[in-house]
Amino acid sequence: MNNLSQLVASLNGSEKAYFKRWVPKTGKDKDYLRLFDLIDRKPDIDSTALRSNLKLNSKQLSSLKNHLWQTLLSSLRDYHRKHSLYIDLRSKQDYIQVLRLKGQLQLAEKEALRLIKYCNDVQAYTYRYGALELLEGIYISAGSSDANWDWVYSEKRSCLHHLAQRDRMREIERKLAQVTIMQGVSGEQLSSKNVKKQLDGIEAELVELAPSNETSVDVRYRFYQINAIIGRIRFDHEREFEHFRKVLDLGNEFPRICERLFINFYGVCIHNLIIASFLTARFDGVPELLERLRLQKLETEEWRLRNFYFLTHDTLAYLHLVGKFEEGLSYWENVRDEVEETTAFNLIESSQILFLGAVLQFWNGKFKETRKSLNQLLSIKNLTEENLSACRMLSLVVAYEIEDRDHLEHLIRSYNRIWQQNRTTKGLELIVTKYLSKWCSTPERYDVERFLSEVETCIENPLEHNKLFFFDLKSYLEKQLINSAKKNDLEEL
Repeated sequence: MNNLSQLVASLNGSEKAYFKRWVPKTGKDKDYLRLFDLIDRKPDIDSTALRSNLKLNSKQLSSLKNHLWQTLLSSLRDYHRKHSLYIDLRSKQDYIQVLRLKGQLQLAEKEALRLIKYCNDVQAYTYRYGALELLEGIYISAGSSDANWDWVYSEKRSCLHHLAQRDRMREIERKLAQVTIMQGVSGEQLSSKNVKKQLDGIEAELVELAPSNETSVDVRYRFYQINAIIGRIRFDHEREFEHFRKVLDLGNEFPRICERLFINFYGVCIHNLIIASFLTARFDGVPELLERLRLQKLETEEWRLRNFYFLTHDTLAYLHLVGKFEEGLSYWENVRDEVEETTAFNLIESSQILFLGAVLQFWNGKFKETRKSLNQLLSIKNLTEENLSACRMLSLVVAYEIEDRDHLEHLIRSYNRIWQQNRTTKGLELIVTKYLSKWCSTPERYDVERFLSEVETCIENPLEHNKLFFFDLKSYLEKQLINSAKKNDLEEL
């Protein structure tokens, strides 16, 4: 598929309709509209078929393709001006430049000053600096007074100050990204001395850039975001929660800036704050945050999909963690088809949602369905270690619940080979294996109270504790203990 065909294939219905309204209705334009329709209907159509349909020679077809390419890009630029602040600002700069070239200096100055004010209002300092450069050119052409020059250079220095702060914060952001990309974010590798040293260095730089009320929203946003991510890496979830809350508060305080500068800023912030709420067991505020996610009005299909992932994942996790299992399963059954049909989810996203669905099936006693879902997940290559760990642990518990001793023994043998390769990081899984192995050999000696006690000791390690987010093993054992006590009471009666 060539570049033109790829571009046409990427258009959504609204973009196609806008393009057809945007083009002039002349005889020549009808030709490239016909070309557009042919490619739209069959993106892999070859040049021979196009020449035959349009009755053109190779040179004419090449010229028509170039014309269509340029026209499509122009219409898309105009279409996306309402969605993209940056396209809109660049267009305004182009208009000012055209006015200057036409000698309309007063009009050009008026538009430049208007653009400078708008850029200041939304803190788009790169484009404000560009607008000041245009104004400087207008003043040169008009021979303006020194007072005008003083103001322009003072404003340019102010822009450069904000941009220098922003670039410094982006540099720190990049350093943190390199740590997480190279080392992962599971907390296992991040406990190394080398990584701790890198994080300490990043935090020292952050101290120097602590923001004030005068600091731009862009810099403050990145400062809070970096602090929150470091909190998650260090298992300091209180710090993570507080800084993600500051990020969201920033969006509430400056909605106009955040909506224009950060694509779907609000939805991403809500999702991050929900995850931090889970990790700090602050469940009371989650329903309101989920409702905010649900009410998001998003312009692009990409971000509607992103928001659907956030809402589905976070709702399933919330209903699991607060014990609303029937409501959770009902929700899962309503969204499951859409989740499985959404091929645009990446592997990690889809596997996380599918696992949460399997957990809710388990809590509702649907063990065969749970096993089927887990087998589907375990057949996926390149799952994250957290997903694999949770799937293996729940698979063992399911086999125990349905008393399938042969399958349980098979799983234990298989998983032991995996876990023995790195025993230091498999605390919960090793405990599950140990106690369910005992149950296989001597069921009457299966001691759920000691099982629970070892789990409680294990999850004092934050890395192990965070695994309960995927499957709350502690709550499962507590319920087993309660059921066992009730059974003993009935036997005594």
